Amino acid sequence: MTRPSTPRPRRVYEGEEPPDRVLRVIVPVAIFLLVVAAWTAERGRVTHDLQIVAPTEVAPGATIPLRLTALDLREVRPRFLEGSAPSVKLVRRAGTVEAPVDEVVGEASLVSAAIPGWEGEVSAPSEPGGYLLIATVTLDDHPLRVERPLIVDPIPAPLERRGRLQTDPQRYTLGPVLPVRDPWLDLAPAALAPDTDTDTPAPAPAPAPDTAPDTAPDTAPDTAPETDTGTDTGTDTGTDMGTETGTETASAPNTALDPTAAPPTILETRVVGGDCSPPAPCVLLVLVGEPAAGVRLQERDTWLDAGPECDGTLETSGIVRCVVTGEANARLLDVIAYRDRKAVARTQVRLPYGTAAPALEAGPALQRPTTLHLATRDGPDAALVLDVFRDERWVGTTSVRGDAVELPERWLVAPGLVRVQARVGMHAMDQSATRLAWASEASGADAARGLRAAWSAQWIDPDDEPAADWEALFEADAERAARFVLALGELEILHLPSPTASSTADREALEARLAVQRTIAAAIVMLAGFLVAFVVVRRGLRATAEAERIVSTVRVDESSDDESSDDHDPPISGKVGRGPVFGVGLFILLLFAAVAFLVAARGCT
Repeated sequence: MTRPSTPRPRRVYEGEEPPDRVLRVIVPVAIFLLVVAAWTAERGRVTHDLQIVAPTEVAPGATIPLRLTALDLREVRPRFLEGSAPSVKLVRRAGTVEAPVDEVVGEASLVSAAIPGWEGEVSAPSEPGGYLLIATVTLDDHPLRVERPLIVDPIPAPLERRGRLQTDPQRYTLGPVLPVRDPWLDLAPAALAPDTDTDTPAPAPAPAPDTAPDTAPDTAPDTAPETDTGTDTGTDTGTDMGTETGTETASAPNTALDPTAAPPTILETRVVGGDCSPPAPCVLLVLVGEPAAGVRLQERDTWLDAGPECDGTLETSGIVRCVVTGEANARLLDVIAYRDRKAVARTQVRLPYGTAAPALEAGPALQRPTTLHLATRDGPDAALVLDVFRDERWVGTTSVRGDAVELPERWLVAPGLVRVQARVGMHAMDQSATRLAWASEASGADAARGLRAAWSAQWIDPDDEPAADWEALFEADAERAARFVLALGELEILHLPSPTASSTADREALEARLAVQRTIAAAIVMLAGFLVAFVVVRRGLRATAEAERIVSTVRVDESSDDESSDDHDPPISGKVGRGPVFGVGLFILLLFAAVAFLVAARGCT
């Protein structure tokens, strides 16, 4: 039997058609472009940031305070950058009949601040409407631009007031006024002299004649007669003062038989500045109602030397000033009222504490605070940020070093409620010291009356105010009465608007650019997939056709041999299936499609 000889193998490039040679060049180039596209699609990073803090709403013609900072974001901890002052322009928004194009209506003057960044101000235009504050600067060869919307409105919205971040033992709390008749709390002649050491308890008051043990009141509770079971309310700092109702009713005096033992109708304590954090002393103002009584302070079993007005002997129906010194993180005091050297009432006050807050001297309450005296834990060289508000709207900002600062007169010309806040660092809003003052054209008692009227209308319900004789308080000491009224508002602080960062717009632009690059990269991946699948299917079909030709040749030769042979083998078919070829091409195409989807979806997470 004659067998066909084996065909001589051809070289790879022999007999190839021109399209195959082109694909042999295009496919590697496509794969290379795929790698380049995937690499460039993920490149790009925002490395610098310019932040601006400014009001969002101002009145026409008002001062617009500004504060800017530049940051290098390439490090783990962003680093503040310094350089020439940015250019800040106030632009009227385009798109209206009055302003068909952007119009510059003002430019800000900025100076370097005592803290990282720049500070300054610009005057608002007299016409209401929408405007833009546009700040530009070039740092490290990186041009930065940030835009902040601004609304000029005749009645701008005030800023939000918030309480400081404090724990429950650090938050100002005032307990109820409870009548008390305890001989161990009565004043002795030796107690009339003020203590020279605030950390040493005062001499023991004389006990009642019928019991007369030889011990001081802070060491004698164990031997005290069981006539009053609720007098030691100040020793339990964890008790909710709002629930201590009726704990001393058993020992309450019979005021009908003994009018001198009647408790005063009001015994309310307020903290000047709303914070008792060191290093400055804590000033307390205690409002005493009728009948008149003296005031003395006790902390647990220790009598405090809080000044000549707080030794229990000055009986008055007015406002008593007490000064508490010492460092602590939480303090609970007993405020005890006396009449004829006998204790008649008591209440508790939890002193408010902030964290690392600076101290502001309590200036006049009925004058503009033109000069401020400061104190910090870090000494006079620490940098402080001062923000000035009028009627709860931000009108000025500056940063200072030292223990005194003069406020510009232009921030204080208009009458109203003036608030000054001092903080250490640009982001330490919750650690701010605050002082309030009432600036008006009137003076003395007339100014105090105007303060109370405006305060009651804007801040608190008049029903929640102490039922005191305010006219008598204003006539007796208008300054002290005004400071007592303002102390309630100093428990809260004003939070500045959130900053606007250029990195936000830069990241949005970067994401848009990366999305286009990812789309192009995905298209290149699919194109490469089509080319590879086409080459594989084309080569597979060619191989299938060659196999069919060889099989057909073998079948013809075997048919001629079978005519002279008795053995009959099964015939060999000349058809070779093309399904696996197209299946391989489809698999390759799906594989590239999955890669393209992953490349395009990197920015969707």
